[in-house]
Amino acid sequence: AQFNPDCFKNIGYSVFETNRIPYTWVIPSNKMDAICVPCSQNRDAFIETGVTKPVYIVPHGVTQNMNSDVKPLSMFEDKTNFLFLGTPQHRKGIDIAINSYLLEFGNQNDTRLICKIYLESVGFDQELDRVKKIIKECRNGLGKHGGEIVLIPHYINEDKLYRLYASSSALLLCSRGEGWGFAGSEAAACGVPVIATNWSGPADYLNNEIAYMVDYQMVPVSNMQFNPQFMLAQMEGHLWAEPSIEKIRSYMREIYNNPAKAKQKGLLASKYMQENFSWENSGKKLIEVIEKVYNSNLVGV
Repeated sequence: AQFNPDCFKNIGYSVFETNRIPYTWVIPSNKMDAICVPCSQNRDAFIETGVTKPVYIVPHGVTQNMNSDVKPLSMFEDKTNFLFLGTPQHRKGIDIAINSYLLEFGNQNDTRLICKIYLESVGFDQELDRVKKIIKECRNGLGKHGGEIVLIPHYINEDKLYRLYASSSALLLCSRGEGWGFAGSEAAACGVPVIATNWSGPADYLNNEIAYMVDYQMVPVSNMQFNPQFMLAQMEGHLWAEPSIEKIRSYMREIYNNPAKAKQKGLLASKYMQENFSWENSGKKLIEVIEKVYNSNLVGV
């Protein structure tokens, strides 16, 4: 957010995915009249790092046309599918998803891990090769050469994305930190069971009644040297969550053994997300914040 001295009020909307924000963010944040963030962990991070202006939670939402009544993609109907969706950066935990999957299903061939990865157009081929290298190293390191892994690196439209969710027995949201975690909220809204790290953004909209929440340990931020903001986070000793691979494996096996029970949990999640996290509700909360900030300290205006 950029402070504008010509504005009557300045409200910033920001997000960071570790237990603090970079120290260089504190002074610009305190120039604002208020800060909005998408989750309670982010609110705590801003306050604990030294932001003294009001910090409000304004969550993201899901669109109302997301539901469980979507036809799966026929190419994926022959196996039990687990889905990873996100960029291949270390924070997103693609390495955790691959390792968890191979450790649990690397000796059988009736399952599949689908990795829908988002790559920058600049350096696309190099990033794709890096992901392939991660998979190869995981397989060789674990000695697991079964268990199909499919990469989808190219753009797919909204319809196919919903069908990809519908093709999945579960989403692996094994991230080390999320401001929100759109994959988790979208999958839940579509009725897909979600296995999620029980920290940061997903912990605000998921719980054990409607999802599979994974225990974690707080560890130093690492392997983010190509991102300037996370370079600062590493240098400043920030922490993020390392989810339990054993717990992820246990949940994957549970879903594999009892898909009907998992589907019921997914349907509960869909109902909960549609009722509590619509974009309309998010917009109403943002309007409430704007009105509150605008009407504060109006003396002399």
